Amino acid sequence: KVLEWLQCIDCSEKHALTRRKRQGSTCTWLFRDECFTRWYESRGGGLLWMYGKPGAGKTVISSAVIDGLEKRNCTLGYFYCDYQTAGDVQVTDILRSLVAQFFRQSDKNWLPLFPDVQERQSRGFPLPSDHAILLDWLLRSSGLHERPIVVLDALDECEGACGRELLTIISRMNTGHLSFFLTSRDEPQVRKAYEEMYKDAFFFSATISLEEKWRTRRDDLHALVVEELGCRRTLRCLPDRVRTKILERLVEKSDGMFRWAQCQLDRLEKCIGTGEINHVLNTLPEDLNETYYRILSAINEKPFWKRVVLRVLYWLVVSLRPLHIQAVMEAVKIEIGKPTIDDEAGVIDEDCLLKVCSSLV
Repeated sequence: KVLEWLQCIDCSEKHALTRRKRQGSTCTWLFRDECFTRWYESRGGGLLWMYGKPGAGKTVISSAVIDGLEKRNCTLGYFYCDYQTAGDVQVTDILRSLVAQFFRQSDKNWLPLFPDVQERQSRGFPLPSDHAILLDWLLRSSGLHERPIVVLDALDECEGACGRELLTIISRMNTGHLSFFLTSRDEPQVRKAYEEMYKDAFFFSATISLEEKWRTRRDDLHALVVEELGCRRTLRCLPDRVRTKILERLVEKSDGMFRWAQCQLDRLEKCIGTGEINHVLNTLPEDLNETYYRILSAINEKPFWKRVVLRVLYWLVVSLRPLHIQAVMEAVKIEIGKPTIDDEAGVIDEDCLLKVCSSLV
């Protein structure tokens, strides 16, 4: 009951989904990295901040860190600050989730050690909104474990001041036993907060720039593209020389953006011949912004596609839970303000829906 009372957001489903996106041999470079090794061996009170541009694979790397450290018998509390839920997430939600995770993983009878928590729950008191109380609970609950580590992914996607508040709170946690692994884009507000924390708060503190590690990470992108070329039916049937050209061009032009490479594979999958494939490879967009601009421009030229995509995005944004593709297919038949379902507004099958939405969902 206490755990149910505490935890409002469960990131385990997000973690499982992200893990499935990860190729088996990828992300191993990080565990050999000098900064990561020094942070891990600092045995607590350490802070490691990994930053990179959008689409660089930070969330997938976070999932690898969680799984890798669990195999080393560390106790992990983690939170994915996903942009899809960031608008509703408060600092208190994140802290409560971490506390609940550390409680749940303890094999000790921890309730007698936390009479204040038990009393609040049993008396029906509301969850505390005071950061100091939740911070105290986090420090004490993590203290139930020999090697507790917190992983916070995509701090920059927290709404408004949430990310900054969280960093400020972390900077006050010079406990000597709780380590932090953080990821975000290299934004000025995050960097300023990190630099303040670096000066005052931690026994060990370091950063990892994914851009600077690009040569080390090329093998990961190579593995991703090889896997995609082998599992996408249209691309799998191409001649070896064409598949090799796709592989070489995407790895060469990606600039470390895994998401960029996946978007180009989506585009290549729709090509009807090697001539079009060569054209796509010779006119690749420079970055993710240009990639999405091209996708949206192409959709905008097709009125029916545009209507379907807008409805799909609308339902995904307002839905209170993740939607199965079958539910989305039914939802696009609904036009707000009309009393009946418009079957002609639907799509033929799942493949058609995915084709229309391209790389947007």
